[in-house]
Amino acid sequence: MPLNALQHVAIDHCLALDEIGPFLMTATAPEAGDPDPPPLSADNNSSKRLLMIENEFADASRVSHDRLEEIGIASTSTCPECRSVLYKIRDERALRFRCQLGHGFSAKTLLQDLAAAREDTLWSAVRAVFEEAELARCLVQDSRFCDTHLASFLCELADRADAQIGQLRKVIASISDLIEPDDLETTTVNLPPRDTEVA
Repeated sequence: MPLNALQHVAIDHCLALDEIGPFLMTATAPEAGDPDPPPLSADNNSSKRLLMIENEFADASRVSHDRLEEIGIASTSTCPECRSVLYKIRDERALRFRCQLGHGFSAKTLLQDLAAAREDTLWSAVRAVFEEAELARCLVQDSRFCDTHLASFLCELADRADAQIGQLRKVIASISDLIEPDDLETTTVNLPPRDTEVA
């Protein structure tokens, strides 16, 4: 985490572990004859307000939509945790997102979570089709189903489901390696043209 901060955020101080305590004592001690802190600049006021509103998310289960719009702008993404709209936080120090229920993400974490959600969704589809095929086969074998027309239909349905499972597995294999979020800084991603069909 410290290295990530050094790479993506403007740093005021970078200290060795044994220097942090003494520095904090000095930085927070009031100077003689100047008990009041210096006035906040416009940038500091903006950062302070942003942090104050974001802290409301930690203290409450839900923060009003208006409060969220004070610190962010609606994005085209949805929260991978709760599926509500994600807001891009107006913070020049780092690109990050937050939803109305308070889930927060850095850009890299959001990309990882969206990739994981996408894969979970696709595997859920595979499981649903597999269950449909298995049920169709169970019904064919059930002695109470004597109708040959129905049995033929169910067998065809199960065969089509098997074919769909094969297609879904190919799709999952073809997109599972599009992005490795842990290597975002060094990875070049070659995406196929938008009109390319996945076989």
